[in-house]
Amino acid sequence: GLTFIEEEHTQEALDNFNKALALNNSDIKPMASIAIADIYVKEDKCELALQLYNDTLTHYPGVSNLIYPKIAQAFAKTGDYANALDYYRKGLDGVPAKDRPALHLRIAEIQETRGSLDEAIKEYLEVVKPANQDNSLKVKALLRIGQIYEDKENPKEAAGFYNRIVDMRVPESKFAKERINRLKPSPNKNS
Repeated sequence: GLTFIEEEHTQEALDNFNKALALNNSDIKPMASIAIADIYVKEDKCELALQLYNDTLTHYPGVSNLIYPKIAQAFAKTGDYANALDYYRKGLDGVPAKDRPALHLRIAEIQETRGSLDEAIKEYLEVVKPANQDNSLKVKALLRIGQIYEDKENPKEAAGFYNRIVDMRVPESKFAKERINRLKPSPNKNS
């Protein structure tokens, strides 16, 4: 099933995952259910996916750390941001520390979409904490914070976050420098 997903043969993947479900193997069954629900989300069949995720949770509560973020993603895809936030937050409790920044990023993006910019900034700041070693997530969060402050017409704050990207010496540093230069007040030319 996983091979068929990689090859984008969805029906064959579903057929194989359904065969795995028929085996009634307690190790394979929850993973096959999750994989089928993931396919449903990808195909915009979020209601079916949510039903299958919840059924899997009922029978296999030990996989909640895998399922909560997936339920959140399905709710986000349908525009149900309140439920998406609830499930992302539930997911924070069960995932390893190394996976938390990605969930904080998703929470921040939803908060930003909802217009809750202060909450979004707070979540983006969780992504950029020193313990997070994933520079790509840090850069993405810093860019979003910078843009929020630009939109709030607070160039000093925006430049501060862009400078953090410059200091990281990553490919996005060039873009961050350009943003900083655009934020500088233009000198008055008196002729």
